[in-house]
Parts: sequence; structure tokens; C-alpha cells
Amino acid sequence: MAPHGFTKEHSEPRSHIFMLMDQLIVDRGYGGRFQPRDWTALTDGKGAETQLWSVLLKDAEPATSDQKIFMPQTAAASNPVCLNCKTQDHILKWKYMGDPDPKAQWSRTSKVVDFVRDLKQPMNCYSCHDPHSTGPRVVRDALIEAVVDRVSLENHRLAKRAKDIGSAAVLISLLMVIVVWVCVLLESL
Repeated sequence: MAPHGFTKEHSEPRSHIFMLMDQLIVDRGYGGRFQPRDWTALTDGKGAETQLWSVLLKDAEPATSDQKIFMPQTAAASNPVCLNCKTQDHILKWKYMGDPDPKAQWSRTSKVVDFVRDLKQPMNCYSCHDPHSTGPRVVRDALIEAVVDRVSLENHRLAKRAKDIGSAAVLISLLMVIVVWVCVLLESL
């Protein structure tokens, strides 16, 4: 993350509940488009969780969805992929790796401002932590691919383990779909 300017702005000790709000107001993400309605609300955790748009944030130009610079010394460098790790709202509206698909509402090529306006809640614990042990886990497809997309002749046990766990999760999901459909069919007989 070192070469990215937003690592300096995100270095404040804030909790997960502020992830989405912080991503939207960072100077190098949206060119100053999204700003707090009231700067004293920057520590309002409940508002960040439940009232992001109605109470905390305002859009400098709500009539358009152009990604452009609104304030001096800012940049408009965000894209829908950046938001994968800031919210879970779109997870069922997004195809694997953000590939464009007519059945998916959003993709990595979507207009980022429209994408942002569809978001309501910040990150949820299940996105990074196992619900049973609370230990860290990686579930975001792009992050898994980045971690395990290694070009190397060395045997990397963690990359192998990540790929094996990902493959097992896909297999379990497919088996669960089959079991559910079998139950539905048996019930209808």
C-alpha cells in the first residue's frame, strides 16, 4: 500500500465502522465530491453504520455521476474495486472478480459514483473474520487472487493453502445448492 497517498489519510486509528465513510471522504478518492454534512459527526459510529447518506455525507453534485475533481489538491482516482473491502452491500450484485455481466448490477467497469450511491452500510465482521473463532480470514475474491497469483518456482505453502481453502469453499457451496434442490424436489413429490 506504500505508494498510495490514501495510506497517509487512512492512518488514523478508527474502527471498522468508519471504513466506508473514510473511503468516500479521502482526498484522493473522489476529488472532494463527498463531504461530511457536519464535521463534528466524524466520530458518530451509529451514524456511519446506519445513516451514511441521510445524516453524515453530502454529494457535491447529486444531479450527475461524473467522476471529476471538485476541490483543489484532490484527485478522482477511485473505482468500484476499491470499495470491495469497505462494504458488503454489493456482494450479491457483483460477479466474481467484478467481471461485467448482464445478470450483475455492478462490475469493475461501472460508474463509480453510481456504485457509491448504492452503498449504505460499512464493512461487516464476517467479511474478514471467521464467525466462530473470530480469527482473520480472506473472503474477497480480488484479494485472494492477488495473494495467490504468484509467478514463482518456489513452493509457497500459504498460497497453496489459500487456493485449497477457496476451492473447498466453492465445492461446499455447490454441494449445498444440490442438497437444497434435492430437498425442494422431494418436498414437492
